[in-house]
Amino acid sequence: MCGRFALHANEDEIVSHFHLKRGFVMKSRFNISPTQIIPIICEWQSQVEFSRFGFIPSWAKSPDGKTPVGHINARKETLIEKPTFRDAFKKQRCLILASGYYEWRLLAGKKQPFYIFVKNIPLIAFAGIWSFWRSPQGENIRTCAIITTTAEGELQKLHERMPIIISPQHYQTWLAKEYDPENIAQILVNPQPDAFGFKPVSSRMSNPQFEGIECIQSL
Repeated sequence: MCGRFALHANEDEIVSHFHLKRGFVMKSRFNISPTQIIPIICEWQSQVEFSRFGFIPSWAKSPDGKTPVGHINARKETLIEKPTFRDAFKKQRCLILASGYYEWRLLAGKKQPFYIFVKNIPLIAFAGIWSFWRSPQGENIRTCAIITTTAEGELQKLHERMPIIISPQHYQTWLAKEYDPENIAQILVNPQPDAFGFKPVSSRMSNPQFEGIECIQSL
C-alpha cells in the first residue's frame, strides 16, 4: 500500500519538468496523507489540478451524507476488471506528483517507517486515475488514486506492493484520452529495482500532523 508520500520539488521545477502552461502556488509537503488535497496532472502540457487523495467513483453513494475516504490505491492487475476503476482507467488517467513515498516494516516488534525514492531523480510521477464525485451537498469533488504493482528487489522487504512510476517519455501517452491496451501495458512498468533507494526515518511519520524536512532525514 502507498498511503503516504512527499513532494518537495519547487514550482519552477514542476512547471519545467511537466511542460506546464502556467505555474501554481504550493508549499513543499513531506507527509502527504489520504483525504488531503494534492496536485495532479490530467492533461499533457496543460496545468496542475488539485485533487482529494482517495478515489471515489462518480456513481458512489453516501448514505450518511459524508464524503467517503475512498480508495488510495488501485491494483494494476485488476484495473480493467473492477467497475470501481475501469472507466477511469480507460478515460481519466493522471500523473500524481511526488518526490518519494513511505512504507512501514516491522522490526523488533515495532513499525519502522522508510522513505523510498528514485536515486538522483528529485521529481517523479505516480501512475494515477481520477474521477469527479458529486457530494450530497452538490459539490463536485475531484478524487484520485495511485496505481500499484508487485514490489521487486530489496523493496519487497518493506512491502509487497509499490506505486508505479511513469517514465517522462511516457507522460503524454499516459495522459492521452485514447485507451490502447498494448501501449498502456508497456507504460505500466517500473524502473529497475536498483534504481530505488530507501532509508529509515523518524517514527513520528506515523502521525499525519508531523510535517517538514525532518520527515525524510535518515536516522
